[in-house]
Amino acid sequence: MLSKRVQLLFDPEEFSYLQDLADKKKTTVSAMVRDAVEQVYETSNNAERTKTEKFFKDLHKHWSRGPIAKEINYRELIEEGRER
Repeated sequence: MLSKRVQLLFDPEEFSYLQDLADKKKTTVSAMVRDAVEQVYETSNNAERTKTEKFFKDLHKHWSRGPIAKEINYRELIEEGRER
């Protein structure tokens, strides 16, 4: 739920460009600014999403090496997970 307000000032040409872009995307300038802030500053769930994507990339990298040649040390694996 959005509950905080921010006032931004743009020069007329910049705002006109943003308004035209928003019209083409069928959204508002405000929504585009919120999206830009989320992307640039990793607010909201974006930071968590980035961590999750990295986890799955790392997991895929390990699995793509082929089957595990040695036995799994579950205690070591659990401890490593707790450290993350």
